[in-house]
Amino acid sequence: MKDCVNCWYHETYYTKCGIRFCREKEGKCSKYGKTTGNHETCDAWRWKRTEGEKWMDKRIAFKYVKKIASDLSMIAQILEEDCEGKNSENK
Repeated sequence: MKDCVNCWYHETYYTKCGIRFCREKEGKCSKYGKTTGNHETCDAWRWKRTEGEKWMDKRIAFKYVKKIASDLSMIAQILEEDCEGKNSENK
């Protein structure tokens, strides 16, 4: 699909909706410097990413999620030990 939303030059607009961001139906084309609809297309259209780049993004995301999970596990252990220490002091 050669929609602008999949184009290298297109940056979709997002607005703050409560506690998350909502994707708008338009964005900015950096090639022509104008607002375009997400489902428009033009002759300058080119793929946003290659399959290799998508795979790389997933690999990098996995690395950081794994690191965050490890950090959260350590924090949980510290908090648990702190609670156990306070409980033993109160007895």
